[in-house]
Amino acid sequence: MPENSKYDMRGSTFGNFVDTAQDGSRQQVVQSISISQQQQTLAEAAKSVQELLDYLSKTYSSVEVPAKAEEIIKNDPKLRGRVVGAIKESGKKALEELVKHPSVSILLAAVEGWEKGTQ
Repeated sequence: MPENSKYDMRGSTFGNFVDTAQDGSRQQVVQSISISQQQQTLAEAAKSVQELLDYLSKTYSSVEVPAKAEEIIKNDPKLRGRVVGAIKESGKKALEELVKHPSVSILLAAVEGWEKGTQ
């Protein structure tokens, strides 16, 4: 897009316009692909939960992993905010589908439970 354009399309996901159609005119198309804030929050939360569960699985039994992960999430405000935000914005099911770990559904049910209790 030229610097002197009268069309400011920053922040749009797709733009297609013809100012004045004349012989020899050309159509300009601008496409910008960006991840929405909701998708980014979900992706970040999924990555954090996946890493946490994988790490804990190396040290604890499969029975202990969800409780240890819940404890860590509860006590880490940044991680807690990321996980709770992803559940609120995208839903527990979406997060479960992105995290490939047998303990994820137990962990997210616990997080959702205590988060609902604090509201």
